[in-house]
Amino acid sequence: MIPSNAYRKQQNTGWTRIDLVLALFDGAIERLDRALEALKAGDSATAWPLQGRVQTIVMQLMAGINLDVGDPNSINLMRLYEFCTHYLAQQDIPKLESVRRVLDTLREGFRAIRDEAVNLERTGAVPPADSTRLLETVG
Repeated sequence: MIPSNAYRKQQNTGWTRIDLVLALFDGAIERLDRALEALKAGDSATAWPLQGRVQTIVMQLMAGINLDVGDPNSINLMRLYEFCTHYLAQQDIPKLESVRRVLDTLREGFRAIRDEAVNLERTGAVPPADSTRLLETVG
């Protein structure tokens, strides 16, 4: 099952912002893996739309970063996303594999803080997300 469909089915049962972010990463990684398989098989026509979809997902993640606060972590995260979008515009297997490693590392980092993020949202310290808009990006 496509990860975004699983999240979409569960959105009315308490999914949090972090779950939605993880869904975006899952969708991006799944599509990037398919694009890499296509490129390795010499099928660039299949890879291009998949790479474009991954770029769209990464740009949605970028849109969620607030650079106004001047947080160095936010700036570094934006730079990683920019790196990914730049490499996703190329059909270069080693570069796309680099993007895959970055996305996987970031996903694991968000997964590691999931429990704390859920607690912050459920106690009201962080407002709930608009899950419909985010999930449309993954779908």
